[in-house]
Amino acid sequence: MKTQDEFYLANESNAFYERWLENPKQPKGQLLRDSKKQILNQISECLDVNNLKVLEVGCFIGDLLGHLKVNHGCEVHGIESSSKACQHAMENFDVKLENATFAASSLFKLSEDNHEIFDLIICEDVLSWMSRDQILPILGVLDWMLTSGGSIFIRDFSPAFGFAYENHHCPGQNVYNFKQPGGHRQFFLNTGKYVETSSYIRASGQYQKIDTGRPDSTIWADSLITKCQGALHPILPMDM
Repeated sequence: MKTQDEFYLANESNAFYERWLENPKQPKGQLLRDSKKQILNQISECLDVNNLKVLEVGCFIGDLLGHLKVNHGCEVHGIESSSKACQHAMENFDVKLENATFAASSLFKLSEDNHEIFDLIICEDVLSWMSRDQILPILGVLDWMLTSGGSIFIRDFSPAFGFAYENHHCPGQNVYNFKQPGGHRQFFLNTGKYVETSSYIRASGQYQKIDTGRPDSTIWADSLITKCQGALHPILPMDM
């Protein structure tokens, strides 16, 4: 049986694109989707988004990257597991994406070639879909690639307790959505290297159509966290 990453790359990512394409309410052309407008607005309230080097992991059709490239002079990079979404991004937004899962991408490595190279990293509803076997290396590489003073935007589930649910589009494939307590931003904040610059927490069923039976499964957080130049831990004197 395929791993979760392999299944997304081979099956579910393009199936997700096809479901999106069939939805008559979704804008298909050269428009910035509402969810991306929300993200851009929140980031712009805290950062000067002009001329940044930006990475979006799981960027889907690349509309936000295209907007940042054309309107803000950003150097943009995207990783997307749907080959059809990658083609859509090129045809509609003139953005070339790497067709891969993040863990299989050319950037997934600890080396001086990709150390501290991005000013802004965006992860919209992707970290919870990544295998728990790989999540810690993934978070470590994201931190490795972010320059000091740079920021990560994370849209993520943010329940009080951690739990997982099987993806209802692919039952029996061992493909799960993993909801971390307080969201994946907590991994970064707990290091003492990050501060939370902006956070918008709400309960919403907008992104989850299946009732899980847990009310906290619809708690979402849109968080912008910033990497500090030094550790935030206070240094206490030794009691001699």
